[in-house]
Amino acid sequence: MIAVDMKTKKVVNIGAEVTNFRGERGMLRSLERANEMGRDGKINVDGRTFYARVWGLEVRSLNSDTPTKARVKKRGKVDSST
Repeated sequence: MIAVDMKTKKVVNIGAEVTNFRGERGMLRSLERANEMGRDGKINVDGRTFYARVWGLEVRSLNSDTPTKARVKKRGKVDSST
C-alpha cells in the first residue's frame, strides 16, 4: 500500500512529514487499508489513527491508480489479492 497526496498526486513515504486541514504537522507512521468499498483508508500519524483524507492523503494499492478496493473480475468473482 502507498499513500498519495490528494492535491499533487505524488507518493508520500512512511516517515514523511504531513500536514492536516488544520495546519497541524506530524510524521506518517503507517497505513491501513479500508475495510469496505467506498470507505477511506486510515493512517497513523505520531501514534494516533486518522482517516487518510484528514491529512489530504489517499491509501492505494501498490498496483493500482485507484484507491484501495476489492477488484471485480470479468465473471463477477471478487479478487481480494490487491
